[in-house]
Amino acid sequence: DLGPRAGRFGGEVVAEGDVESIRRHPNSLTGRYLRGELRVPVPPGRRETPPRHRLRIVGARANNLQNLTVDIPLGL
Repeated sequence: DLGPRAGRFGGEVVAEGDVESIRRHPNSLTGRYLRGELRVPVPPGRRETPPRHRLRIVGARANNLQNLTVDIPLGL
């Protein structure tokens, strides 16, 4: 886990190891999320985008992708 913050205030190893080690580390921002102390807010609803405002990728198989189909909204 790099930190403690972004940019010139970060770039130092704050914690290292497996997920459980990061979760237990008291100074790890990632650990606070893993422990449930912090959360990423999720909006209650999603905006619908008309099909003409989406980029659709069908059956992508490059690198580590295995038959991935995805719609990416444009112009949001």
